[in-house]
Amino acid sequence: MSWLDGVPLVGREEELRELREALAPRRIVVLTGPPGSGKSALARHVTPRGSSSPQVFRVEDIGLRERPEVTLLRLLESLGARPGRLTAAIGAPADGLLEPVIEICRRELADRIRPVLVVDGARGPLLDALQSVLDGTDCQVLAVAEEEGIPPAAYTYELGDLALPAARRLISDTTGYSYASGYLYSSAATGEAAGDRLVRPATLDRPALTPLALRIGAALAGTGGKVGELPDTLPRLVDLALARLNRDAARLCDALAALTGPGGLWLPDELVAHLLPGADSSDGHRTRNATAELRELRLLERDKRGVRLHRAVAEQVTRHWSPEQVADRAVAAALPLLREARRSPALVADHATTYLLLLTRVLPTEDPEARGFSAYLAGELAHRGKVFELLALRQCVRHTLGEDGDAEADADLAAAPALALRRCEEPGLARVVLSRDDPAPSELLQLALLERDLGRLHETERLLAGLSAGRGADGWVLHTKAAVACDRGDLRGVGPLLRRAIEAHQVAGDLRGEAWAVLEYGRWCLLRGDFEAAVKRLSAARVMFLDIKDAYGRDCADIELLRLSAVSRANGRPVADWQNSDVRALWQPPVRSWAVAWRALHAAMLAEGTVAGPAVGVVAGSVSGTDVGPLGGSDGGSVVGPDTGPIAGSSFVGPGPAPFAALQRLDNAVDPVGGAWHTHCLGIREDRRTYLEAAARAFGDTGCPHGQAWSALELGIRQPEHGPSRHALARARALFESLGDEAGKAWTDLAQAVLDGEPPPRGVLWELSRRYAPQLLAGIEWPEEHGRFRIPRAARHTIPEPRHDGLARFPTTESRIRLTLLDDTPAADDAARIALRLVPGVHHPWAGAAGPALPWLSARAVPLTSAEVQPEHAVTIRPSAADDPDAGAEFRFTPRRPGRHRIRFVVEHHDTGTVLQEVETEIDVTDARGSVPSAAPPLTEPLRGR
Repeated sequence: MSWLDGVPLVGREEELRELREALAPRRIVVLTGPPGSGKSALARHVTPRGSSSPQVFRVEDIGLRERPEVTLLRLLESLGARPGRLTAAIGAPADGLLEPVIEICRRELADRIRPVLVVDGARGPLLDALQSVLDGTDCQVLAVAEEEGIPPAAYTYELGDLALPAARRLISDTTGYSYASGYLYSSAATGEAAGDRLVRPATLDRPALTPLALRIGAALAGTGGKVGELPDTLPRLVDLALARLNRDAARLCDALAALTGPGGLWLPDELVAHLLPGADSSDGHRTRNATAELRELRLLERDKRGVRLHRAVAEQVTRHWSPEQVADRAVAAALPLLREARRSPALVADHATTYLLLLTRVLPTEDPEARGFSAYLAGELAHRGKVFELLALRQCVRHTLGEDGDAEADADLAAAPALALRRCEEPGLARVVLSRDDPAPSELLQLALLERDLGRLHETERLLAGLSAGRGADGWVLHTKAAVACDRGDLRGVGPLLRRAIEAHQVAGDLRGEAWAVLEYGRWCLLRGDFEAAVKRLSAARVMFLDIKDAYGRDCADIELLRLSAVSRANGRPVADWQNSDVRALWQPPVRSWAVAWRALHAAMLAEGTVAGPAVGVVAGSVSGTDVGPLGGSDGGSVVGPDTGPIAGSSFVGPGPAPFAALQRLDNAVDPVGGAWHTHCLGIREDRRTYLEAAARAFGDTGCPHGQAWSALELGIRQPEHGPSRHALARARALFESLGDEAGKAWTDLAQAVLDGEPPPRGVLWELSRRYAPQLLAGIEWPEEHGRFRIPRAARHTIPEPRHDGLARFPTTESRIRLTLLDDTPAADDAARIALRLVPGVHHPWAGAAGPALPWLSARAVPLTSAEVQPEHAVTIRPSAADDPDAGAEFRFTPRRPGRHRIRFVVEHHDTGTVLQEVETEIDVTDARGSVPSAAPPLTEPLRGR
């Protein structure tokens, strides 16, 4: 809305009624009138057909040289048209673009209910094009135009000057001054005593002024005191106002006039600050003061979009300039704005149309910097998915530069629509753009990225290999090669590639390229299992994308941070918890369907605890353990009641609809690799071989051997009627070996040993324990405990390097302390019994040993609070099976006061006195009988989860 919108149309009530009546039966009406007569303001107030809320779409600031197809493309953007409608226009030549764009506008408007187009600044060719657009639609057009160039057949409504009473009312209503006896007074009352007599505007006695002239005249009278009789024409009034300007205001006015031209141009405040020579962010008051002076004299209008010099004022300022001077001054004013956009790409995100219009005003010049900016602007528009503005820019460049443009810049401009269409999830149209017989390197890069989007990783690698030889240290090529290697699961050589890519982007000053390279670096760290480095890089990339206002990159960073949260939590290291309020506060709704799908799936996995599998969960009432000897573990810390069994639970929740919905959205978003991984995860979750087989085929089609290997491994450990599939395991091992994935090979060897009924090889256990956290390994489901063998789901999300101590802590190879509370109502001064038992795992050497071969151990309990434990001395025990009722030791715990009590249990070797294990538990005691005690969370994590 302009400040004119808030001003009543004083004296224009009759014209407004007539214009509405003229528009009601007609498809197109052209509103004309002298400069400053209020055409734009009147057009904003027209409500056609008597509708209180019509669909009104406006296109303003149409430049003198702006071609009709460019204006129509801007109209399509304001209509919110889908890029998929551009099929006929996307590959059209420069001279053949108008007809396809007209047809697209016609189809878009045909879907609307009584739309109204308000086109401010229309000329003959555009009016002819709009007439063609209207065919077959229920649309109306109100065009604001100068008198020249109007087709003879068009219905024209001419707006004249204000009548004398209306002029007087306008001055009184807009300035607060009063008019009486040919004089303006500085207060609402009249007469010498009521206020100073400001001016005798004799011209008010004969109606010859437009609204703009009246406002400027009133402003001059208000700022100049008793200045005598005012001029009676708008040009003379403008000249008088210009003479009043100080140095900064005059310079700002000249710059705005050079940029505005006959078409008008809204400039946001962030850009106006760079128009004043010598002004910067540290002395913005100079720009504010200059803008305020121009507004005070009514030479400038302002609204939420920024400021705009009145076209009549711009014409008066430039009337004595030659065309060459106008061009030179326009370039001088525009270059600081273009340079600022290079330093701060977020400006293009906020003001894409403004920069497009700026460029059209300076492209006809010979300035190389202005011409070079076209390639930069094309890249920015493409990365943000601004397809319509990008096509408009390409059309302007084609008609302005013709065949004289730089060949490499032309190739970049030709490849930019493909990138924009990829961002808008239109791969089919992107392929049409890239279907040339002899593509340039920039087009080959976009084709490689398109192949990656479509899941053709082998073809992507082939195209990138051809580019690497000819483009040197191209950061985009380098980090894309690294990304594809991560997609395939082959991390060899990825680190050097990414470091070279980051350096190349920094040298080139490419902020967006550097952000993408840092994002891929964080993703590589995540795959390697380096969670601390991953969260630093991914968070840094997210901040960089926010700085340049790249919503697509922000979505990618959010997804990777969510994936990091899931995987790191499964490994017992929640470095980026998605539930933290500070993380949620930074997140914004994703803008692409694939981002919605990925985030929904990762959020569902986190909420349901499905990442690591059902064996890993939150243990309520756990007993903590500290590994100090060869026993190497505890029983998860479960406190057991006399009848109910362990109350330790799992956070795993049964199958739900969220992952299925996410999979469907990924399929719709054309993400074959993501869809294959979702199908794989669903096969694991539902224990369905059909899903795993489908995932294996999808991974083979996309060229993702990492996914193929894991699908083959999971198929191999699921035993059909004819027994385990040795062929599947052999294929999985071969694929892991081809990728250099030692962790994958170890999982395959472990699965083969378990399915053969053999103990896990010590070398395999050692290899896994030095690559994975104990918390993840604790999620393995062993046949002896669960009746089947299953690998934790989080294991497939990383290809970890050795970074753990390799002590081979596995539940089946450890002996665990099991504590059982035998009395369920401990109260102050009442004894409660606690049973302690040492249970060796099925693969522990003590598990199959005979009684005499088992060592004697000592167990003692030490109260850490106001309580007594009997016996006070150590009790001799031996390892025993979990179902042996006579094994272990029993202690009597007598609390002396209510509250939370702590007890430490120590197990030692009987002969040597070596401490093998220490665990602590906490028990809540009340002074009321019958209350249920609650065990506190562990003081430290159970050894099984360490």
